[in-house]
Amino acid sequence: MSDLHAPDCAAVDCRPAGLTVSGRLSITTENLAPDAQPAYSSGSFTWAEQGDASSLAFATPLGQIVAELWIEPGRARMRSSAGDEVAVSPDELAARRLGAPLPVEGLRDWLRGRDRSGRPRAPAAFDEDGWSIAYPRMSADGTHPAALRLRRAGPPAIDVRIVIDDWTGVAP
Repeated sequence: MSDLHAPDCAAVDCRPAGLTVSGRLSITTENLAPDAQPAYSSGSFTWAEQGDASSLAFATPLGQIVAELWIEPGRARMRSSAGDEVAVSPDELAARRLGAPLPVEGLRDWLRGRDRSGRPRAPAAFDEDGWSIAYPRMSADGTHPAALRLRRAGPPAIDVRIVIDDWTGVAP
């Protein structure tokens, strides 16, 4: 029997208490086929965490959840219309599902405006783990990013734009 037992999100609130960040994102991925247009997708997200556990939900622009990801130390689980899947890391799982790397592990720190060592970096731009991270806008009170832009040179080149609409819980 599989140990993949994600909670029934229709029956309970699957977001851990603590930090919750929600907003919108768009992802543009270079298409490596000759003369092909880049792939583009957009939607909304909710990132929630408590301690070492995190969850990430992706939704269409109309609000339908298309994928949910649960992250624990040494393990990531994803549920989507393609089924349930487990991997050692969320980055591995995202790359397997999307066909291109997405820096899920870095988001925990980058959303807070810091690098993965915990050093504050926002509003300055910096490079880490093969990604360029920029903060085009900070919150009105200056405590956390209001927008992020993540770029990877590739191949394939990837451009992720994130706008944070709501930030609740623990301070960055």
